[in-house]
Amino acid sequence: MEEIKKLALDIQFFAEDEDDDLDNDELDNEEFDDDNVDDEDLEEDSSEEEDDKDKSSNEEDSKEEDKEEKKEEEEKSKKKQSREENAKYKKLREESKKVQDENEKAREQGKLEGIKLAYGGKNKFTGEDLTDEFSIRTFMTQLEMEKEGLDPVEDYSKYVTEQQRKQAETAKKEKQQNEWYAKDRTDFVNAYPDVDLNDLIEDTDFQIFSKGKVGVMPLKDIYSDYQAFVERFSEQAKKEARKKVAKGMGSAKRVNSGTTESEYYTMEEISKYTTKELNHLKVSDPKKYQKIMDSYDHNIKQ
Repeated sequence: MEEIKKLALDIQFFAEDEDDDLDNDELDNEEFDDDNVDDEDLEEDSSEEEDDKDKSSNEEDSKEEDKEEKKEEEEKSKKKQSREENAKYKKLREESKKVQDENEKAREQGKLEGIKLAYGGKNKFTGEDLTDEFSIRTFMTQLEMEKEGLDPVEDYSKYVTEQQRKQAETAKKEKQQNEWYAKDRTDFVNAYPDVDLNDLIEDTDFQIFSKGKVGVMPLKDIYSDYQAFVERFSEQAKKEARKKVAKGMGSAKRVNSGTTESEYYTMEEISKYTTKELNHLKVSDPKKYQKIMDSYDHNIKQ
C-alpha cells in the first residue's frame, strides 16, 4: 500500500515538473518572439525615419528646383513679352506710317485738283491745258518761280535743272546717312553683343541721356558714356546710403542699450550675415530673414 502511494506521488511530481518545463519553454519562446518583434519594429521605425528624412530632403531640393525653374520661366516670359511688345509697336508704327503716306498722297492729289480748278484748267503762262499730274506740277513750279521773281518761261529750264541738282544732293546725303546708321548699328552690336538694342532704345533714361547725340556720335560711344554716368550716379547713391547707415547705426545702438530686444538689427549685426546665409534663412527662417531686410531698410532711411 505504501509503495502504491509513493508511486502515485512520483507520477504527480513528474507531471508537475513536465508542466513547468512546458510553461517555461512557452515563456522563453514568447520572450524570444517579443525580442524579434521589437527589433523588427525598431528597424522599421529607423527605416521610416530615414525615408522621411530623404523625402523631406528631396522635397526641399524639389522646391528649390521649382523656384529656380519658376524664376527662369518668369525671366523668359518677360523677355518674350518684351520682344512681343516691340514687335507689336513696330507693326503699329508701320501701319501708322502707311496711313500717313496714304493721307499725304490724298492731300497732294487734292492740291493738284485744287490748282487745276483755281486756274480754270489752264496754264496762265503758256495757255496750255492742265490735262494731267505732270502738266499741273509744271505749272506749280512756274508759280513758285514767279514768287521768287524769275521768268516762269525763260528761266524754267535752268530752274528745273537746279532743283534736280538739289534733290540729287539731298538723296546722296540721305543715302550716306542711312549707310552711317547701318554701320553705327553694326559697330554697336559688335561692341556690346549682350545688349538688346531694341530694349536700350525703349529705355527712357537712355533716351534722355542720348538726346541730341544719336546720329552725331557713334552709338557705342554714347552707351559707354551712359554706363559711366550710371556707375558714377550709383556710386554717389551708395555714398549717401553709407552716410545714412552710419547715422542709423548710432540710433540703433541706443535702442539696443535697453533690456528688451530691439525691433531692428543694427547694420553691424546685419553685415555679419553672408549672402549664402541670408539665402538659407530665406527658406529656413523666413521671419528672421524678413526682420533683417526690414532692419536694413530702416537703417537706410534713417
